[in-house]
Amino acid sequence: MYKTRSKGPDNRPGSRPPSPRAGWIVAAFAVTVGVTLVSCSSRGSALPMDRSFLTGDPCEPPCWHGLEPGVSTADNAYAVLERLPFVESDSLRETPATNGEGEDLVLLRFHCPGRHDRTFCGGVELSRGTVRQIWISPLYTLTLMQAVERLSTPTSMSFIPEVDTGFCTISLYWSERRMAVKSDLTVLCPSEREVAEGARPSPEALVGTIVYGIETPKIAPQTFRQGDVFVPWRGFLED
Repeated sequence: MYKTRSKGPDNRPGSRPPSPRAGWIVAAFAVTVGVTLVSCSSRGSALPMDRSFLTGDPCEPPCWHGLEPGVSTADNAYAVLERLPFVESDSLRETPATNGEGEDLVLLRFHCPGRHDRTFCGGVELSRGTVRQIWISPLYTLTLMQAVERLSTPTSMSFIPEVDTGFCTISLYWSERRMAVKSDLTVLCPSEREVAEGARPSPEALVGTIVYGIETPKIAPQTFRQGDVFVPWRGFLED
């Protein structure tokens, strides 16, 4: 086995020590290259995401990227999903389903780039070959207040508890637009008594799902159905 010997300073006669200035030049060059690489990496790592709810581009809700619930066909849905940059087209999955009215449906769901838990981030509900409903999980921060500022005053809201957790989904509905937003499961559910006394959601609650083409539930004040509470819009909780 051979041993290598590390090189020390060159102390031979006539040799010159390294120039401090040369060292600074090398260091500065390394830093410049490093910053450039990081900058390029940052730009390259920006993942596409769907912000059409906020921008209204290319169409206003309940239209979504040219798909209109109740109008667009299943072929239209496939064509749109296969070209959207924030949809992993090879992740499209068809799942048969049935709604509460016994109607046969097809759920067309997909993954989005950068979602590490690999859960579906959106989907299109098809009924008899027609788009019935569309949902998308925003991969950016969106609050209930921002949704209201975007769509104006909701017509109603609901509190839907998650079994055994104490948390619930708060949904806001816009009947004329056939739109809804649903909070993520980080909100503690009010009791039925608190709802009856006028419980209201926090404006800072985060939106977990945006729904296009939803049929607004028929409600009556203080109507309770299997733990779900649907009430007219009351406004936000005030600090």
